[in-house]
Amino acid sequence: MEYFMLDKGAIARTLLKLENKELIIRTVDEKDQRKKFIQLSPKGYSLKTVCSNLLCTWHETLLKNISEQDIEVFERVLKTMALNVTSNLENEES
Repeated sequence: MEYFMLDKGAIARTLLKLENKELIIRTVDEKDQRKKFIQLSPKGYSLKTVCSNLLCTWHETLLKNISEQDIEVFERVLKTMALNVTSNLENEES
């Protein structure tokens, strides 16, 4: 969770919203009541296909007319930037 800079409260609120919209189903582990299993509901699963299609279309639009080499450079630079931020945050915590 720290990697995504999310706290437990934010995740709990988001899951509650998704559950209230009947997009996910939460069940409690029979062996360990502290564990919760989260899965897509039938309604949530039907949205998964729509979202996947939209994401593919968006991805194609973003990368249109950009060479594979430019994409590789961009991804490498972006990864380095993310590592810089992570490293900086870790240094601030210590």
